[in-house]
Amino acid sequence: MNYGNRFALDLWECNWDHFTATLSNATAPEEGRAAREEMMQRVMQNSFVTGYSGHRVSRTGRLFLIQDVTIWRLLDESGTSFGAGAFFRQYLYL
Repeated sequence: MNYGNRFALDLWECNWDHFTATLSNATAPEEGRAAREEMMQRVMQNSFVTGYSGHRVSRTGRLFLIQDVTIWRLLDESGTSFGAGAFFRQYLYL
């Protein structure tokens, strides 16, 4: 993960250094990683996805559901993909 605002840091229960050192696929619980990967493939094919929901896990192991997420490809000036961005407001602790 390259960036997270205060909302993200609080939700994932970590500080900036830990957050930015975390691989984004590690934020999904083991049993949810295949579904996350399928969604990321759709993002790569279509440039964005809206309405996504998925389970995530904080640094301390707290499970939550992110809801109504929009995910988009990040492109550099030459059009080369270098990651993805995400926006959501809704989540539910499980």
